[in-house]
Amino acid sequence: FEVVLPCDPVDDVVVTFESDNTDEGQLRQSGGVGEVGAPPADTPCTVTFTTSDWETVVEVEVEGVEDFVDDGDIDYEVTSTTASANVEFDGQSGPPVSVVNLDDDTAAVLLEPPSLAPVELGGTRAITVKLATQPLAAVTVDLSSTTPSEGTVTPSVVLDTANWSFGVAATVTAVNNHEYGANPEYRIQSSTGSAASTDPVYNDLTGGEVVVQNVDDDKLLFIDPMGRAGNFGTVGTADGYCSAAAALLGVSGEYKAMIGAGGRTACGFLGCADDQFDWVFKPNVAYFRVGPGPTVGPRVGVANAEALFDFPLEASFGTGTYWTGMYENWQGMMFPCAAIGFE
Repeated sequence: FEVVLPCDPVDDVVVTFESDNTDEGQLRQSGGVGEVGAPPADTPCTVTFTTSDWETVVEVEVEGVEDFVDDGDIDYEVTSTTASANVEFDGQSGPPVSVVNLDDDTAAVLLEPPSLAPVELGGTRAITVKLATQPLAAVTVDLSSTTPSEGTVTPSVVLDTANWSFGVAATVTAVNNHEYGANPEYRIQSSTGSAASTDPVYNDLTGGEVVVQNVDDDKLLFIDPMGRAGNFGTVGTADGYCSAAAALLGVSGEYKAMIGAGGRTACGFLGCADDQFDWVFKPNVAYFRVGPGPTVGPRVGVANAEALFDFPLEASFGTGTYWTGMYENWQGMMFPCAAIGFE
């Protein structure tokens, strides 16, 4: 707004302007006499008119304060008083200037990042829960998964006036369902209840969400359709046969031979978990039989914590009898080839 004296004074006139709510609006002189270009301040703004420049129009700027609070539009006033040795101008009050600080803040619950790709086997990833505006009191944000059988999340977090902008971490945990290729998309959603906060703008809100899709860690196994003999020479050669068989069956991935020979050990004399070497199975992973063709057949079983199958199996490896070089307890044979007639 603009300020000017109505007539010439016989002495300097100091006009003091004040905001009656410095949390919503502050003042500065934008031109003419005084602190040109000074930043807005929550202290009074003064303009001095002299006997030589009293006709100069001075502009006083009112700048709304960004408070980051969803508190609606706020009305306030700017008042003015004068001081001068010229008694006609001393102690006068100008008409108040009405101002409205328009609120540009909207309460909302935010989740970051927008998408995740956690692993199975209880793998976890962190998400961040934030608020879009500063709350007047603590806010409890509820979190949920649209498919708990695929993934779970920390049930709730609390944000307050100190941590609302940088957020609080929550943990998404992928559930290992031991179903081959079963990794449907699901969402982590946020909301606030009817009594989430004593700040009413943060009650009954539907917040942001995070899209999640688990990475399936379950594996395939098959019987080599070529029916090879056991005189491979090296484990590497046997693994090569597996890769060739996988190509014939039309399945992709890295495949190795389930044999207990040539240095590959599932369960040694010192035990299983402490005496494995170059073993092919992974602990707590489900294995499915290939076939017929490239299709996925029944689940053979879920490897235990020692990366071995417990018997009986859920489904057989296949029909017939096969050489593995191992006993039923997964220990390797002393002379695996000689034991079945191979040199």
